[in-house]
Amino acid sequence: MEIFIFDLLLLNILLLLSHYYFNLKLKKIMATIDEINAKVDELQSALDAEQVEIKEAIDALAATVADLTAQLGDGGTTEQRQAVIDKLNATLVDLQGTVV
Repeated sequence: MEIFIFDLLLLNILLLLSHYYFNLKLKKIMATIDEINAKVDELQSALDAEQVEIKEAIDALAATVADLTAQLGDGGTTEQRQAVIDKLNATLVDLQGTVV
């Protein structure tokens, strides 16, 4: 009978230790997940800010292309004007291809 009680006591101690160890591991895993989640949030914020800057740069360059196209007016020959317009359009396509 004493051995049986001792075995039960040891079993209870082992169960308590296992439960405690499991809880520690779970807390560590959750802390790690929380840290990763926070870093992902930071990454998304940085990406959002970069996307805004890229859009502003594209818009500014598109405005410059439109400005330069308008400044061509009637200067030069039709072929010269078309060559400049083609060059400006190629610049826009290149920029858009770089961003994607």
